[in-house]
Amino acid sequence: MIRASGTEYGRMALALLDRVPDPMESLVHAFEAAADDLAAADYADACPIGTVALEVASSNEVLRVATAEVFEERVGTATRWFGRWVALPETVQSLA
Repeated sequence: MIRASGTEYGRMALALLDRVPDPMESLVHAFEAAADDLAAADYADACPIGTVALEVASSNEVLRVATAEVFEERVGTATRWFGRWVALPETVQSLA
């Protein structure tokens, strides 16, 4: 469940980033949309994977590994996204 929902959440974020062609405007758009969603939910529904990771990282190895894999997947996706505009791998990794 963690891996599947993490992957889906990542797809939604990438789709949000891809709605605006300019990378700077895209980031602003994505963060504003995320902020609007958080405010609309009265800050009750933040990142579901992050919430699970914070709750179980020190007590449940299976869930810790699953959430770590989701975050690794997100970093990989962000690295590929930033790589569209940034040539230096170190800079891309830093941005991701």
